[in-house]
Amino acid sequence: MKAQVETRKKCVVVVVGLLTALLGGCAHESGSGDGALSNRLAKETSEDEGARPRARRPDSFGINGDCAIRPSTTQPVPAPAEEDGGARWTPSTREHWTNALAGYHGAVTALNQVAIGRERGVFVNYLVGVHNKIHPIFTDSYLEWLTSLPPADPRNDLSRTTLVELVIEQDGTISNLGVVCSSGNEDFDIGVLDAVTQAAPFGTPARVTLSSDDKLYVRWWFSRHPVMGCSTINARAFRLALDAPPDAGAHGAP
Repeated sequence: MKAQVETRKKCVVVVVGLLTALLGGCAHESGSGDGALSNRLAKETSEDEGARPRARRPDSFGINGDCAIRPSTTQPVPAPAEEDGGARWTPSTREHWTNALAGYHGAVTALNQVAIGRERGVFVNYLVGVHNKIHPIFTDSYLEWLTSLPPADPRNDLSRTTLVELVIEQDGTISNLGVVCSSGNEDFDIGVLDAVTQAAPFGTPARVTLSSDDKLYVRWWFSRHPVMGCSTINARAFRLALDAPPDAGAHGAP
C-alpha cells in the first residue's frame, strides 16, 4: 500500500504540472469544480472565434498509422518505495486479444475529425474521469506488479509505450478496443488492454462529445515509465464524422 501511495503522489505532481503547461493553468482551477476547467477553456476558445483549438501534433496519436512520434520516457525514475508485499496481476492470454493486437484498424483518421471548439473543456473533464478509474489498475496494480519481475524482463523496458484506441458507448462501456501502435512487446500491450478493460465502465459521456454514431473515440498512450504511466497528457478524445463528408482541417481534443 505504501508503494502505491508514493507512486500515486509522484504521478499526480507530474500530471498536474504537465496539464498546467498544456492547458495554461487550467489544471489548478479544476480543484474548484468541474465547471472551472470547462469555463476557462471555453473562454480561451471564444476569444478567437473560429480559430481551431490548440492541439498536440496529430501524428503523435498514430494518425494514418504513424507511430514514430511517441511520448517522452526520459523523466527521472522515483526511488523505490518501501516493500509492501507487491501487487498481484494475472495477464490474459494472447488468444484473448488476437483481434486487438494484430491488424487492428482504428476509426480515427486525418480526414474524419470534427473540430472540438469551445466544448474542449468537456472532453478534458471526461478524460480526467476516465483516468481516475484507469490509474489504480494500470499504474498501482499492473506497473507495480511488473516491478516484482526480473529487471531483464522485456516488459520492464522503461521506454515501452503502447497507443490504444477506445470506443466508448453512451453508457460508459467499451464497445471496441485495440492497439494502434505497439510497444514492441505483446505481453506489455496485453497488460495495457487488460487494465483498460478492467477499469470500465466509465462515466456517461456528455452529448457534445459523441461522434456521428453516438460513440466517443479516445486514443491513449500508456507508458512503462512509472511517472508517465497512464497520464492524461498522452490522451486525446476525438469527435468524428463517420457518415458525413470529412473535415480535413479538424483536430481531436484536448
